Amino acid sequence: ILIKMKTKLYCKRSCRWTAGVKEVLQRYQVEYEEVNVSEKQNFDYMKEQTNQTYSPCLLIDGEWIVDVGARELEDYFNMNGNYRGMLEWPKKEHIVMFTI
Repeated sequence: ILIKMKTKLYCKRSCRWTAGVKEVLQRYQVEYEEVNVSEKQNFDYMKEQTNQTYSPCLLIDGEWIVDVGARELEDYFNMNGNYRGMLEWPKKEHIVMFTI
């Protein structure tokens, strides 16, 4: 099943958290654009939008998921046993935050 959502992954390419998030995205066949936050303009945009300095962050159909790891993203995709359930996640100003 290929999930069609406009998805951007804001990340540092050499980050182990990023590797785990990419693995989950690939497993669920989510197409995404990778945005390198090592580039200042990309980092500044992510920070401006999320008030967050940690990555990886995902922007999925206009909703931010910030400072996310593979486990949290997996839970997010499986919420209610429905991949598309992610779009029904409780929103607070369209920013979803996970803490470990």
